[in-house]
Amino acid sequence: MGLPILAQFSQIFFAFMRVFVDGIGWWVTLGQVLVIFARIKQSMMTSQSVISHQLKLDAR
Repeated sequence: MGLPILAQFSQIFFAFMRVFVDGIGWWVTLGQVLVIFARIKQSMMTSQSVISHQLKLDAR
């Protein structure tokens, strides 16, 4: 009686560990995407401020 439950539990445990490891990989990927997105946003903001600065100089 006790052995099948233990086998089932170990199967569930391994399945959970696999999902957990996949989840870590997913989080790492998400983190990389967010870092790239933040860099793009940062560069866009810098170029925008440069452009607005140029427009101010042209307006004079």
